[in-house]
Amino acid sequence: MVKKHFGRQHLAIILLLISVHLHTFGQDYNPLFLIKQNGLFGYIQKSGEIAIEPIYSAAFEFNEGIAFVVKDNKPFFIDKEGIKQFDIPSDLVVTPICSEGMIAFNSPEGYGFLNNKGEIAIPPAYLEAETFSDNLALVRDVSTNKYGYINKKGQYKIAPQFDRANSFADALALVKKNNDLFYINTAGKISILPNSQFAYSFSEGVALIWRNFFFEYIDKEGDVIARIWAPQKQELYKDLNWAMCSDGLIAVYDNAKDKIGFVNKNLKKEEKENLAKFQPGQGKEVIAPSFQNVNFFTNGMARLWSGNKVGFINKKGETTIRCQFDDAKPFNNNLARVFVGGAELDFKNNDPEAKMGYINKSGEWIWEPSN
Repeated sequence: MVKKHFGRQHLAIILLLISVHLHTFGQDYNPLFLIKQNGLFGYIQKSGEIAIEPIYSAAFEFNEGIAFVVKDNKPFFIDKEGIKQFDIPSDLVVTPICSEGMIAFNSPEGYGFLNNKGEIAIPPAYLEAETFSDNLALVRDVSTNKYGYINKKGQYKIAPQFDRANSFADALALVKKNNDLFYINTAGKISILPNSQFAYSFSEGVALIWRNFFFEYIDKEGDVIARIWAPQKQELYKDLNWAMCSDGLIAVYDNAKDKIGFVNKNLKKEEKENLAKFQPGQGKEVIAPSFQNVNFFTNGMARLWSGNKVGFINKKGETTIRCQFDDAKPFNNNLARVFVGGAELDFKNNDPEAKMGYINKSGEWIWEPSN
């Protein structure tokens, strides 16, 4: 699933881990981690021991106990024992994510859904389809060219009527209709009408909007919980992918210092507004605005950039893993995927110098970089 925000004049898409953020940051009590060795993909346990031998020419993360892989040019899903669960027909292009027991696919007839047994659960009938969340899937209707939401029987629960729309997050969805931005609930009723120039989807009960020269974080009642004055910095929040709530922290921007910091989303509104002005009170959980380029928190850690290198800070704002990697993904199940010898894109393009490995929160190698 991609993280999106809407502007009145355009729809911009911010990629947060390319489709895996909402699906893989939850705690998995038997996590497996993707590796590449000698040109082939496999999976390791959290200890670094190989769980599934690297035998696949392509592979993706596990979601809901299954993963999409390719071997001998044949695509299929496997379980965590490496046992094939079902093949993918050659005329289908699947989204390599199982969400709420459903897998979106594209075919010559349009978009539809498989269930987690590989059976066609919803026949292809849509111009677009996103993964299920909150038991609803966003689709684009063929006859109206509008966006609506279907249930797992393929029935419209919210009629196609929107010019733009996001998948549900925290039981609310950001939509655009007749040039108005608003949030709807799973019954299709307007829940929040923010009257904003642009807005983001909810994350951990908080969403970021822009209106009247302020960046405002709102809760699910539409109440402002933090406000940041930044009249010249609209593009900052629109272009960076930390504009969300994660690990209980929300990012704030100091206009005078041109720096990013974080505050606890559970502070009272008055405390947040004081903290957003960067006058932290005694004992308040806050990371002072001292970072030029930092990302959202997961597992208590956030990525930090210095020049072209990536490291990590903790929730005290301390650099616990120095900036030394060419690229890095957020921590997930207390391990972080990192790249040396090239960025993730170089690795995906089979650059022989680019390698991928895993570190723990102490910065120790769990899996030495390989390709």
